[in-house]
Amino acid sequence: MFETTLKHLCTSGLAKRTHSYEERPWTRIVIEKPFGRSLDSAKALNRLVLDEFGEHQIYRIDHYLGKESVQNILVFRFANSIFEPLWNRHYISHVQITAAESVGVEGRGKYYEEAGVLRDMFQNHLLQLLTLAAMEPPSSFTADAVRDEKVKVLHSVRPLIQGDCEPPVVRAQYDAGTLDDKTVPGYRAEPDVSPNSLTPTYAAMRISIDNWRWKGVPFYLRSGKRMARRVSEIAIQFRSPPLLLFGQKAVEEMSPSVLTLRVQPDEGISLRFQVKTPGAMHELTPGLEITPVDMDFTYAEAFGNDSHPAYETLLLDCMIGDPTLFTRSDEVEMAWTIIDPLLEYWDKHPATTLPTYPSGSWGPAEAIKILDAGRGNKNPRWRSHTLAIAPLVLPLMALVISTAGCQNADPSQKASAAILAGDTTQHVLPTDARALVLRARELDRADSLDAARSAYEQAAQKLPQISDWLYLRAAGVTADSSARAGYYARLRTDAARDRVRVTDAIARERTRDFAGAIRAYNALGQRLDALRLRINPPADDASRTAARADMLSYIANSNNSADTREAIDLFDKVFTTTTASEELTIARAANKSGVPERAATAFAKALGAGLGNVNDNVGYGTVLYRLRRYADAATQFAKVKTPSALAAAAQYQRARAQVALGNTEAGRATLRAITAAYPKDTSAASAMLLLADLATDDNRDQDARQTLMAMLKRFPTGRHATNARFRSGMIAYIQGNRRAAAAEFDSLLARDSNSTEAQAAAYWAGRSYAALGDKAKSAARWRTAIANDPLSYYAVVAAKRLDTTLVVPDRSSANYAGRAGPFVGELRPSSGDRLGDEPRRRAQGCGNGRRGRIRE
Repeated sequence: MFETTLKHLCTSGLAKRTHSYEERPWTRIVIEKPFGRSLDSAKALNRLVLDEFGEHQIYRIDHYLGKESVQNILVFRFANSIFEPLWNRHYISHVQITAAESVGVEGRGKYYEEAGVLRDMFQNHLLQLLTLAAMEPPSSFTADAVRDEKVKVLHSVRPLIQGDCEPPVVRAQYDAGTLDDKTVPGYRAEPDVSPNSLTPTYAAMRISIDNWRWKGVPFYLRSGKRMARRVSEIAIQFRSPPLLLFGQKAVEEMSPSVLTLRVQPDEGISLRFQVKTPGAMHELTPGLEITPVDMDFTYAEAFGNDSHPAYETLLLDCMIGDPTLFTRSDEVEMAWTIIDPLLEYWDKHPATTLPTYPSGSWGPAEAIKILDAGRGNKNPRWRSHTLAIAPLVLPLMALVISTAGCQNADPSQKASAAILAGDTTQHVLPTDARALVLRARELDRADSLDAARSAYEQAAQKLPQISDWLYLRAAGVTADSSARAGYYARLRTDAARDRVRVTDAIARERTRDFAGAIRAYNALGQRLDALRLRINPPADDASRTAARADMLSYIANSNNSADTREAIDLFDKVFTTTTASEELTIARAANKSGVPERAATAFAKALGAGLGNVNDNVGYGTVLYRLRRYADAATQFAKVKTPSALAAAAQYQRARAQVALGNTEAGRATLRAITAAYPKDTSAASAMLLLADLATDDNRDQDARQTLMAMLKRFPTGRHATNARFRSGMIAYIQGNRRAAAAEFDSLLARDSNSTEAQAAAYWAGRSYAALGDKAKSAARWRTAIANDPLSYYAVVAAKRLDTTLVVPDRSSANYAGRAGPFVGELRPSSGDRLGDEPRRRAQGCGNGRRGRIRE
């Protein structure tokens, strides 16, 4: 998905590479975690992104870093001199970092089976918290200074795999249990999870940081699903006092002093320390009773509940160009360097079983073995938290049915629909009924279909408020179609009746009525499920041959990339040998759906057998380029020689591969050959733009501008011309030739008023005229920038230049023209900070916080 998206962003002209933060118009690429699923894939993704964009344009987002409590870690550490002197191996016994979740996989079983807890939580969230807790003070609060110190921490982490020694890691899976007085299923009973799964849902590890500050201080990291409570925190446990001033027994009973930085849900900071309880422990003796007390700060009490959501904070930082809270490429790769060897170790030493822990607990008993009893930690234990007691309610089951259409139902029907939609807060189950439901679920999971059917039916008779759900479950394990129809006839809500066709298809598959299930899936339009059943069950050779042909037809014609990828995976698993013709079909589909590795192997086999056409040769070259196999890509593109527009495009891609290999002169020669051989083809326009870029990279701005002028003579209109005029104007502006810059920007505006380049050109034309002293024209251009799109960045900075209030129309107004919104706000001038100046001011120059200048 990343590769396809980035490619089309670049080739469409929507996103462009810039060479510095100050260059305008700016483009910023936001990429959500997970960033890769291994060290190799993360490196490949970094190469992919950095091939198209500069590091200063890339914002790898991790929502944990947008939380106020996480950002406050640095302020708390480095703005308060009372704590920083204690923040080292001399005073700290150990650090526990916890990210516990009370929920299970929540319908994401397929994703979690591939990811597991290490990829899902440790590689990103927990290691980010580790770096913030352990980093050295940065030289300044700038993005690179902060990120440099975080990377140094990761470099100092001792490898988890040391020879043949068992790594200091415990992994486990959650089992069935009780959470908030609700019985919840185990991981292996979740939808889309293998009943024999060995994917860990919990992990705890001991990490050592081999640097001057932290040598000998263990960092304990743990995260898990279905734990007793949702909590994320960093707990700094200090060393015990060296002298037994209060008697041996009293010291042993003392709780350690702990500083806790709470990330969620109750964001804040607490410090636990010891005080003397008034009076004596024993009458008429000098004994002391020592009691731990907490000094507590919470954000909600101090500042109210007006904090910004994490994503809002991060996206605003992205828009203003502050990457401090985003991860850099070397940081991502170092995090994978820590986690990847552990995953490889587990692959080489597969477990036959995993420890389990009951849902609603704080993890497996085995987790205690990685805690170190040294450094004054005489009784090592994981931190736990007080749990709230809730009434016993029905657990949320796998089948969720909407309450739509139930507004006029009677109260029992509304109750049934509410429970089916997951609203269980008002519905308490009697113990005997609860036991019936749980028994039915256990039988269902064990594929004891007849017994499960009977149990569901009994439970439905005792629980009329949720009988719809139970009758659907009974139908789903029933082989007899007339019996299923009987259950469907008892349904009372429209929401439940809407599930009948799906339930019927599932029931037929579960009871091995594959022919009926195939018909049912086809009737539902779920053709891939139908094909899966046609291929997987035992069948005669003729049926499998027909199914194979239909699967290939589906792969070739599917317009859904995800379905195509799933179909290719299924085909590869079932059919271990393929023909060159089949490989050609798969290659084309894999290329289109964004599976370059599979497309490359398929193209190689098909083209090697003499199949394919010129489009396939270009497609193979494109795939090789995506895989960063630039030399192979250049060779493949060179094979396309028949003069045509496609050949021109292939030669352009060949030039890009040559430049990527560092052979810039060969790339320039290829680009010049394109402009000579295909003077009117759009590939020639692209080639001239790239030649101008290469000249700019070499600081030959005059040559770049001459190339752009030559391109405009050939291609005076169109997207390439707009792009060239803007680049030419920016080069003139950078050279200090403001009059030529203004002329170029005006020329662009005369031909195009709607593109992103036009919006930027209006703003920079205003800047050019302002530098020339023509206030009337500069104001006119800035007003044009505002009028073209009041929601854009350039409208905001233009209004700032005009020192005017920017009022943006609501989307309902007649002249709004369907732009995004609504946004009705005003810009307030702030002395010493001109929004839009380069370089932009950072956080310390913006008064009361970075976000105080624009108020919505």
